[in-house]
Amino acid sequence: VFTFISPCCEPTTMRVAVILSPLLVSGTTDCQPMRPPADQRTFRSDVVDKAVDDLAAKLADPTLACIFKNAFPNCLDTTIYQFSKAGSTESVGRCSATPGECGVVQNQTKDDAFVVTGDIPAMWLRDSMNQVLPYIRFAKQDPQLQALLRGLVHRQAAQILTDVYANAHNIDRSTGQTPNTGDHTSKPSYLGTTVSAMTPLIFERKYELDSLCAFLKLGAEYVRATGDVSALDAQWVQAVRTVVATMRSQQTETADDEGIYSFQRCSSCEPTDTLSHGVGFPGARTGMVRSAFRPSDDAT
Repeated sequence: VFTFISPCCEPTTMRVAVILSPLLVSGTTDCQPMRPPADQRTFRSDVVDKAVDDLAAKLADPTLACIFKNAFPNCLDTTIYQFSKAGSTESVGRCSATPGECGVVQNQTKDDAFVVTGDIPAMWLRDSMNQVLPYIRFAKQDPQLQALLRGLVHRQAAQILTDVYANAHNIDRSTGQTPNTGDHTSKPSYLGTTVSAMTPLIFERKYELDSLCAFLKLGAEYVRATGDVSALDAQWVQAVRTVVATMRSQQTETADDEGIYSFQRCSSCEPTDTLSHGVGFPGARTGMVRSAFRPSDDAT
């Protein structure tokens, strides 16, 4: 397991915390190169590839070097579903492997990137931020990589404005492709009523405070590494205001939240349901911000 720590590091260095499995310690693991062929990678960065090779060459253990070379670039290799640059009519990424899958890019006024989580065809706010975080240090050296990261900032801002309580979203043209259509999640409507909040753009609507923080962190880390504030446009500012307003609304005591958010996945709707029938356990105002779910996706 590799943990790449970025905020404290110089752009030219990588600090690697390594936990060796028993198989590695015993020397019985035979690591093989597992990266996709170069022409099948969902995004290519010569700068990142060089950094991977340079650091791997400094590792005395060849098995450890092999694991690092497989693991570090994996997000770029496999999870960039679609990336399009401002002013372009073409997209690259995993979608390009299937003719017509990328769709037609029209009136692309700014960079856009959709980063999926592994084999799930949806984008999580928290996961996509963490997936690209190790590469931000290289952005100033690679304009294409910087555009990808800027596109992800734009995409996350748009997702926040689509539904600030959703933790995962579908790509625009793949609307409705989610196994979670049976989730019972609502938002306030007219005259004190509530309506279903699930829409085709939402893959999952688990309100997690850390997802909102991930959006803020992505923008901050991007600007810190690149000095480029163009990503923090009017849409991003509106999304930040929405996040702050949401955090403030979740500081209220549960008796006064007026149906701001509810969620229940009824595979086992029991009286002892963790979310107390979708509205959460009673809580008084303390100044802290409530969160319906933990970063692990478990209900609080």
